[in-house]
Amino acid sequence: MPLDMGTMKKPQTWAIIIPVLLFIWAAEATVSMHGKRATAQNTVRTAGQMGGIANDIDITIKKAGGDASATAQLKDFDLVTSTLKCAEAAAISPNRLSRGDSSAPKKQKNSTSLQYTENLKLTGVRMMQLAKFIEHAERNFSSLTCEQLSIVPSHGQKTKDTWDVTVTFRYTK
Repeated sequence: MPLDMGTMKKPQTWAIIIPVLLFIWAAEATVSMHGKRATAQNTVRTAGQMGGIANDIDITIKKAGGDASATAQLKDFDLVTSTLKCAEAAAISPNRLSRGDSSAPKKQKNSTSLQYTENLKLTGVRMMQLAKFIEHAERNFSSLTCEQLSIVPSHGQKTKDTWDVTVTFRYTK
């Protein structure tokens, strides 16, 4: 049966073509929905795993002495007093803390605020103290982020968990 204009004008031709086209469309929709169902199930499974990981993180934070649900009142970062507060929260002696190199403040685009980059040196600190120091700084001071971290084993110490650290903070005022 050749498909010419005469054949296409016959209702019998359309009685065959339309059901075939509808069958092809239904088959494609079924295959497509099966793929979307698998994707949705995978998303639900991944969300469940993320919930478990979030619980593990909360447990780890609580073991470390922190409170994961605490919401801090964000304050502006002041280099001297804020750094000493972070050191106190991490049980780091102030004599283990020193100021490293810093850059001149840079003016933000479309803003009157200035962006500061400060390097702090911590000597002879444990890894958990370092984590608490950075966590306290980022959680309690607005616009502060830890941009870079350089960790070197501290020589001449009795314990293997003693490090000399350079922390680079970036903040705006």
